[in-house]
Amino acid sequence: MSDVTIVAKNGGSPGVHPHNDAMRRRIEPGLLRVFRFFVGIRFGLLALMALSLDNRTEEQLLLVPGPGLVVYGILLMYLIAPPVQRLMGRRYLSVGLIVATVSPIVENGIAVGLRLDQGDPPNRAIEDWWLLFFVLFVPLILIAWQYRFRTVLLFAAGTTLLDAILLSPLLQESATQESIVGGLLFARGAVYALVGYVIGKLIGAQRAHQQDLAHHAATREQLATSNERTRLARELHDTLAHTLSAVAVQLEGATSVWDEDPTRARTMVQRSLEGTRHGLTEARRAIDALRASPLEDLGLPAAVRRLGHDASEVHSIAVDVSAVADVGAVRPEVEHAVYRIAEEAITNAVRHARAASVTMILTRRRGRVELVVTDDGAGFDPNGFDSTGHHGLNGMRERAELVGAELTVSSTAGAGTTIVFAAAP
Repeated sequence: MSDVTIVAKNGGSPGVHPHNDAMRRRIEPGLLRVFRFFVGIRFGLLALMALSLDNRTEEQLLLVPGPGLVVYGILLMYLIAPPVQRLMGRRYLSVGLIVATVSPIVENGIAVGLRLDQGDPPNRAIEDWWLLFFVLFVPLILIAWQYRFRTVLLFAAGTTLLDAILLSPLLQESATQESIVGGLLFARGAVYALVGYVIGKLIGAQRAHQQDLAHHAATREQLATSNERTRLARELHDTLAHTLSAVAVQLEGATSVWDEDPTRARTMVQRSLEGTRHGLTEARRAIDALRASPLEDLGLPAAVRRLGHDASEVHSIAVDVSAVADVGAVRPEVEHAVYRIAEEAITNAVRHARAASVTMILTRRRGRVELVVTDDGAGFDPNGFDSTGHHGLNGMRERAELVGAELTVSSTAGAGTTIVFAAAP
C-alpha cells in the first residue's frame, strides 16, 4: 500500500493536492465495501460447499464449486489490492461487476450440464437454478447504485441472454422444459429491470437531496462569512483606523512644536502613546472575537462533538465522535486550531472525498493535545500532488504552524484519508 504523508511542523511546507478525480467521480461512497463484503461471503460459501463434497450422497444434486471458488478468490484479491485500483482506473469497478455477474451464470450452466450428463432428467438438473436469481441480485443493486438506468437494462438483458445461451443446448431435448425456462428467464429480466429502476430513482433522489443540503450549507457559510467580514471591517475602522488617525495628527503636531515648545511636544507624544495602547487593546478584542463561538459556549470537547453531530445531520454522513475526550486546559489558540482543522477535515471528506463515514478522536497523549480525523472516502493519488489551489490543506498547515504544532495527512487512493494534529497544550 502506498500513501503520502504531509508534515507541517514549525515552518514545514508540504505541497499536496488530490488528483484522483476519475475514481472519486466513478465510485459511490460505501459501494466498494458492500461489493467486497458480498464477494467475501460468496467465496466463503463456495469454500464450505467444496469442503462438504466428501459427505455428499449419490442422491444429492451434483455440486461444482471449484470454478466459482477460483474466480471469486481472484476477484476478492482484485478488490482489496489498492495498486490494482490505481492501475485499472475507471475500468476497475466495471470489470469487477462483470466478473461477479458472469461467473455464477457460467457456474450454473456447468452444473446443469454435468447433472444431465450423469443421467438426471431436466427437471432435476435445474432444480436449484432459481438460486441464481438471488446471487445476481447483489450485482444488480450495485449497478443501479453506481450507474444509469441504461446500464441496468444492459444487465437485465445480458444476464437473460447469457443464461439462455448456456441452458438452451442443454435442455433442447425437452421442448416443454425449454419453454418454461425461457419464460422464467424473461420474467427474471423484467424483475431486474423494474427493481433497478426503483433503486436508481431512490438513489437519484438521495443524491439530489444531499446536493441541496450541501448547497444550503455552503450558502449559509458564505452568508455568515460575509457578515463576519463586514462586522470585522466595521470594528477595525472604529478602532484601528480612528486610533491611528488620531496618533498621526498628534505626532505631526508634536513634530511641528518640538523645537519651540518641548514640554508641549512631550505631552502630545505621551497622548499618542496612550492612544496607541488603547487602540492595541481594541484590536486585541476584535481579534479575540474571531475565535469560534462554540468554543466560548461549550468548550473544546463539546464543540468538536457538536461539529460532528451537525455534519452528520446536514450532510447525511456517519460521524463517530465517541472518542472525543476531555483534554483539560488548552491554550485558546490551540483550541481554535483544533476546532478549525476538525471542521476543514469534515468539509474535505464530504465535498471532495465523498466519504460515507468519518471518525474523530480527540485526546491528550504524551503531554500533547492530539486530534485524529479519519474518513473512508476516495483518498488521493500520491503521484498527483500539487500544492497550488488546495486551500483546505494549506489552511490546515498554516494553522498548525501558527501554534507550533505538527500536522500529518496520510492518504491512499481509494482507501480514505487520515489527518493527525498534535500540539503542546
